Amino acid sequence: MNNRLNFTLIFVCVLSWWFGSAQAVEMDARFDHFTTGFPLSGQHVRTACEACHVKGVFKGTPQQCGSCHNGGIAPGKHARHIASSNTCDDCHTTLAWTGAHMDHNLVTGRCDSCHNGRTAEGKPTKHIPTSNGCGTCHSTVAWKPTTFRHENITVRCDTCHNGRTAEGKSPSHVPTGGADCNACHRTTDWKFDHRNITSACGSCHNGKTATGKSNNHVPTTAECNTCHSTRNWKFDHSNVTGRCDVCHNGKTATGKSNNHLQTALD
Repeated sequence: MNNRLNFTLIFVCVLSWWFGSAQAVEMDARFDHFTTGFPLSGQHVRTACEACHVKGVFKGTPQQCGSCHNGGIAPGKHARHIASSNTCDDCHTTLAWTGAHMDHNLVTGRCDSCHNGRTAEGKPTKHIPTSNGCGTCHSTVAWKPTTFRHENITVRCDTCHNGRTAEGKSPSHVPTGGADCNACHRTTDWKFDHRNITSACGSCHNGKTATGKSNNHVPTTAECNTCHSTRNWKFDHSNVTGRCDVCHNGKTATGKSNNHLQTALD
């Protein structure tokens, strides 16, 4: 009698489980996950419900990638992952981890932690020697065009400014005897910088290499910087040692007007 009762109870339990499962499958087939605000796509379509809805609890299931993709419930960032505060879906799709569309906006590590020639494309062998990070000159959209920055360049200017890699000396350039570009030029433009010039002004300012004395210049054997500054040709009187009227005589430079007070004073 007891055996028949036990068998009957077991049979009822099995039937209850079977009908319950069938009903759950039917309900699952009819359920529109889109209504939850988290439509299933890609690999999520084939993921078992209980993988996300732990212990059959549906309400309050997190919708942020990292809440499941944390290395415990589902695969998360591996130890060699790019240092970033991005969420998974900023770069990855639900189809696969590979083929990610890289979003650099929230990357927190140096560019060359990935752009090292192994993890991602890095400096080619012909790259200018520099300790700058990639982001100093390049954008995250493409390697070119670059906004070149000369800070931390570790080689001579003419390593690049040779007329091939970058603009170099023109055929009419002043002979420099091996001096590097930065002896006379700035990194912002080719404007001449006189600070490191040690030769006489007239060696360049001779009317051929650079602007020299005009035809109506005051006769003098003095160097240009005796009267002029390196900023412009405006006359600088600070080094003049003679009388004013040696030049201010009405011919070389403005002198006394016709109605000037009669005087022999300078």
